[in-house]
Amino acid sequence: MKFDQKSPIQIEAERQEAANLAASILDMTSKIPPRIINDAKSNLIRQYKTAATKAISVAQSKSPNLTKLREQHAAIRSFYI
Repeated sequence: MKFDQKSPIQIEAERQEAANLAASILDMTSKIPPRIINDAKSNLIRQYKTAATKAISVAQSKSPNLTKLREQHAAIRSFYI
């Protein structure tokens, strides 16, 4: 096996991780984070709306990129911390 080729196990693990990240993104964006509700600053709300829109787009992509899913998951999760 060449070094740049992935094993079937790696491919399946990445596919599962992508599915889990997409589901988590969709779950988190289906609710408004308490931080947004409590602070209610227009700039923060605008930032969340932009991040949520982008994250949903990536999560619903027919062939999601794992790196993009990780980035968008981290971006949305930051509003919950």
